[in-house]
Amino acid sequence: TIDKDAVGYALRICIVLTVSVLFVLLSPNDPYPQGSWVYITCCMVSWFPSSMDAASVLKKTVHRIVGTTIGAILALGVGFMVAQIDVTTTDNSGVRYQATVLGLSFGILSFGLTFVVVHWKAIFGGYSYASILVLMTFGIAVIPFYNNETPEEKERMWEIACYRVANVIVGCLLSAAGSVLIMPKSTQDAIEVSVARQIQFAGKSSNAVLQSAYHVFTQTAKPIPLTQVIGSVQTGQMKQKKSQEQSKDEEPSNEEEQIIDTVHDQYAAAIKDLQASKALFPLLKYDPFHLWRCCDKGVPKTSPFQADEAAVNLARAFRVQTTVILLDSIVRNDTDNKGQEHFTAEQLTLFSRVGYLIKEMLTLPFCQKNSECALELCSILGEVRQHALEASNNLQTTLRKKYTSITSDEDDNHRDKSSFSSATSVEVPEWCLEKFVDELESPNSGMPMSMASASILFLELLEHLILRTLRLYMRNRNHESLSTLFTVGDAATKREQSYDGDDDGDDDGGD
Repeated sequence: TIDKDAVGYALRICIVLTVSVLFVLLSPNDPYPQGSWVYITCCMVSWFPSSMDAASVLKKTVHRIVGTTIGAILALGVGFMVAQIDVTTTDNSGVRYQATVLGLSFGILSFGLTFVVVHWKAIFGGYSYASILVLMTFGIAVIPFYNNETPEEKERMWEIACYRVANVIVGCLLSAAGSVLIMPKSTQDAIEVSVARQIQFAGKSSNAVLQSAYHVFTQTAKPIPLTQVIGSVQTGQMKQKKSQEQSKDEEPSNEEEQIIDTVHDQYAAAIKDLQASKALFPLLKYDPFHLWRCCDKGVPKTSPFQADEAAVNLARAFRVQTTVILLDSIVRNDTDNKGQEHFTAEQLTLFSRVGYLIKEMLTLPFCQKNSECALELCSILGEVRQHALEASNNLQTTLRKKYTSITSDEDDNHRDKSSFSSATSVEVPEWCLEKFVDELESPNSGMPMSMASASILFLELLEHLILRTLRLYMRNRNHESLSTLFTVGDAATKREQSYDGDDDGDDDGGD
């Protein structure tokens, strides 16, 4: 499928650069002075393939014009002083004086400007691009004043400096016009698309981690430690290395490895996309389409874009990803296959089902199927809470028995039997705490307490994940703009028709 945004952006760059190069190609007998700077500026200002929005270009245009103007004023001032030095002396002392003045000017300006921007980064940190343009413009405008002997050369250097600065401004304005007039893309729309993307990322990563939990805890797949995933340059290299170290009997299938690795890929991509989305919010004040919509009285009051609302949605989607990461860490740490001992088959099937429901609930465009999945998730919440309470009670019973075993070997004078008389709480005697912890951490203790407590945390995080995804869905289910962003043909109708309400075609066993 051809990306329409890519086509529009490529067309915009093509037209802007073609027009800018005409400043060099037209009138070969009487060329436009310093016309190449129009082309160079258009290349530098218009190139924003990451976001392709108008506000990014307009912000860069404003900063470039400001930096160019300040650099030009400083350069022409220093150039005027340098031009007064006589360079026609026989001992070349005038040339040396010019070099000294120019060298000191470059040194003072570069040090002073850099110090101000870095030292007061809270104030000037957002103007780093304008700052580098000050230094660059100063250089390209003041160098022509060096070592000019005749008045004609001095006058020509003034023209070169002025034309360079003027052509930079012309290139900036040309780029700005192209971003607004040629296949424009509003930064507001880019943020809305990002919100929609994050909603779908939340559903996909939630489903991926719960499906991987099903496969790992049922021992149909082996967890890949996160250190191997992060330490590998690419997932493919990690898989290849793993396959060389394992025998055929021990090596999981490619499908099973892909299920595990997909979890990391999903939430890593979501966080990367979120970081790019955060950079778009400061650009709204440069977005002409956003400003026009805010001032347009014809826009209904219930439909205008709200930056705060979008930020809340992105924050909630990020919270879903943090929960996914915690769940994934529990799954990946089950290297001893202890998970199956602490989860029943009913619970494992429930994990797979919840993952599927979350993914479908957060799939755009929204339709009736999303609502039905949300209702089923609400009904599952109580079941998940009951499983968590049962796991907690089982662990408490196990701990009480272990404490009793430890204390039975000690002198009765040191034993506080009342500590174990309560049926609802466990009070650990201080004198046996150290011994218990040593046994708990011992690899040969035969006490899978770590996974037992992790199973409780897993169930509580699962409940937390359901609640967070439900809140994310409920906050956005009535936003028509999010649904229309992902409407392709009759996609919503197809989802409605393909769903009969009971999901008989889906295998709850982890697919």
